Amino acid sequence: MRHSRNNSKAASSLRRSKCIAFVLACLTGGMGAGACGVGDLVNVGNNAVSVLQTAIQDLDINSAEWQDIVRGVITDLPATENDIKADIDEVLQRALGGAQTELIATADFFARRMKTGLERQLAKLLNQPFIEPPPAFINFVPDKIEVARVKSNDLNSVTIFGYDFDKKDPTGTGLKLFIMNGTVETPLPDTMLAIPTHYKAVFNLGSSGVPLTPGTNLLILKWNNQPISTLAVIQPPPPTPKETLVNLSSISYIPPHTRGDQDFDGNGPVVELEARLIAGDGVPGGVRNLYARVYMKAKETEDDWTTAEGASEWKVVYTAPPGAVITALLGPYTSQATYTDTNHTADTIAVGDEGSLVKRFVCVGDTSSDYEAGNATSVNVLFNKYRIMLLQP
Repeated sequence: MRHSRNNSKAASSLRRSKCIAFVLACLTGGMGAGACGVGDLVNVGNNAVSVLQTAIQDLDINSAEWQDIVRGVITDLPATENDIKADIDEVLQRALGGAQTELIATADFFARRMKTGLERQLAKLLNQPFIEPPPAFINFVPDKIEVARVKSNDLNSVTIFGYDFDKKDPTGTGLKLFIMNGTVETPLPDTMLAIPTHYKAVFNLGSSGVPLTPGTNLLILKWNNQPISTLAVIQPPPPTPKETLVNLSSISYIPPHTRGDQDFDGNGPVVELEARLIAGDGVPGGVRNLYARVYMKAKETEDDWTTAEGASEWKVVYTAPPGAVITALLGPYTSQATYTDTNHTADTIAVGDEGSLVKRFVCVGDTSSDYEAGNATSVNVLFNKYRIMLLQP
């Protein structure tokens, strides 16, 4: 593949020999004075154009030799084109600076950048307009933003590699970073995109960096208001509810006196009990709390049918952790029991272990006093652990 370059060098050497012979002929009087005027300058200009055109073709054919090709241009250009030589050398040195650092690019990439530099100089020589290309992009490191890694402090920044990142567009604006939240595109402050070298840019994902939200799906790198590249933002999968066994607080209740005198007087009472559980305080996606209440009826077995009866207010017996919601109740909603009191002490009424709402009722029916109904007659409810579906943030 070096054959084309060698031919180019041979052609360039022949052109230089002809130019030297031309100049000697002028100096020794072998040619007319008129022949030694503008024509030689035109030839020199044509030679510069030819050198650039040949090099541009060589870069297309053999990109792996981009350094030798560009160095050959600097050598082959006429001495009168020092400004162009200096410009091309600056482009070469910038490319070499990137190639010798952490910039990862192919020979084709550098050859394209060199070709652009030569085309710019050729347009200048031919007095033709030249449209500046945007900065060249190679890659993002990493190649995507995983929000889960950001939240765990495993990913704090993103590096962008490319070329000419310090270039300004026609309005004097440099590279800009945009954030997409759904379909809404928002420019980020210039301070969020650091450009330490012309081949590298960095943006921060920390607390003072790019403001990622649950709706962020894309970052866009732009120049001259045109996208250069995009970087996907990968949101973590939505959480799913998990079956969870939770503790329910106990509740106590003294039903009001509703009939007869207040003394059961050793006649029972017959006690009816029921506990109920409901979910409440709805929020998006579920509920926050579980509520329970208990009903108790204690009725004397003989005239005057002394009775204490009522239901407690609903009481919070479980609250989901901050940010979490209850999406389903997996256990029973009620438990009942009935018994006849035969003493003046508390009675424990076992209901069941796991699989029932209530583990046991602890009740007081009759007492040794004459006014227990509405005062001492009471129930305390102890619940089993309860299964729910809990959605954690």
